[in-house]
Amino acid sequence: MRTFIIIIGFLIIANALYAQDEKKKNSVIIETNLLASTSVSYNRIIPLKEKTSATIGGSYIMGTGFGYGSNWIAGEAGGLFFGPKHFLDTALLLVVGIDDDSSPGIRVAYRLLGEKGFTFRASANFYMNIDPIFVPSIGIGYTF
Repeated sequence: MRTFIIIIGFLIIANALYAQDEKKKNSVIIETNLLASTSVSYNRIIPLKEKTSATIGGSYIMGTGFGYGSNWIAGEAGGLFFGPKHFLDTALLLVVGIDDDSSPGIRVAYRLLGEKGFTFRASANFYMNIDPIFVPSIGIGYTF
């Protein structure tokens, strides 16, 4: 697990150092649902059109509160729509439990990208095989 986190950290730093475009393409967000989990997410933003972008990324989700002791790794692919500051953030998720449970899911969220990198996300996550199936969360982060 430690090796996975170190590799993700190096990828984030490499993307930030070698980005050729002035547009912000990387997001790191810390989210919580205040009851069962806290997550750290990384997204790579790939501009497609003026107000549409694709995203690819991953998360480490740590159980807190009611979910204490559970840990998951999630991969995601999705899109950002509308913009340029206020976005509809959608994603297909694959959550893999470090213990044994896993589930596909979807996320529908509102994302605010501030001019100086501040990022806010309010999301609703829906999972197929994890209880509860609906998990709302809020998060803040930095886009660079």
